[in-house]
Amino acid sequence: MHFNYQVSKLNINMFSVDKSYSSNVLFTQPFDPANDITLSFLYTDFETEDLGLLRTESEDYLLLQDGSDFRLNIGRGTVDGLSVFLINDEPGTTLIGGGSAVNNPGLNLVTDTVTTDLSALSGILLIAAIDNTGYFGLSSDGSNGALPQFQSGNTALKPEHIVIRTANRGTTATALPSTFDFKGSIPLSAIERQIVDKKYNIFSIGFKRHLQDVTIYNRESTIIETVSTVNTDIPLNTLPSSVRLGISYSGYMPMEIKNITVNGNIIG
Repeated sequence: MHFNYQVSKLNINMFSVDKSYSSNVLFTQPFDPANDITLSFLYTDFETEDLGLLRTESEDYLLLQDGSDFRLNIGRGTVDGLSVFLINDEPGTTLIGGGSAVNNPGLNLVTDTVTTDLSALSGILLIAAIDNTGYFGLSSDGSNGALPQFQSGNTALKPEHIVIRTANRGTTATALPSTFDFKGSIPLSAIERQIVDKKYNIFSIGFKRHLQDVTIYNRESTIIETVSTVNTDIPLNTLPSSVRLGISYSGYMPMEIKNITVNGNIIG
């Protein structure tokens, strides 16, 4: 059964003024990884200036003397990253593990070098991150700020790239991952910056061929085109029978996500 999931009014607001903030959102629907899954949404553009404005129903209130908007004390801040991730849809799967805001290189999905239930988000399979700082795509040398589980990747910081990593579980689907293998990166500049409603950008991604390919798209009103495809090399014998989609964010600036659309074959 082909399933189209669209939410036009779901706003996920993630705010922080004085400290880094991380949040994960997990969809409840399980999808069949044997079929293509695509996900699109609008997110607050990292370069937007429209943060911290106090809006009212009437222009007669809270405007400055020169007629400009009344701006709250929430400035544009640093974004560590925004990611789409897939997890194994095991019975009782919940958002357990993955660290906190102090582990920003892992974007709240990977946190330390200890192989435990809490060192990475439970059941995580694959992460496609808009890596704004470059640390998610960096290979660790023990002192450069990258997580030690990132034993492969870029040898120098490459900020503003879309980075693909997979959880290395060896030959089983249930073993805890010890490393998160770097599969490739795409410059964010390869995607045309399309500002919607003055402050939102579009992110569109596909998981194809039994999760063997991750495809990044340019999406416009009348056309969808492939920007680049990264091969994951996930062993087919380790693929679960169903997966769930999630979105993760880490940074200082307010982040809003809306107009989420998922296309895939739902299970159950």
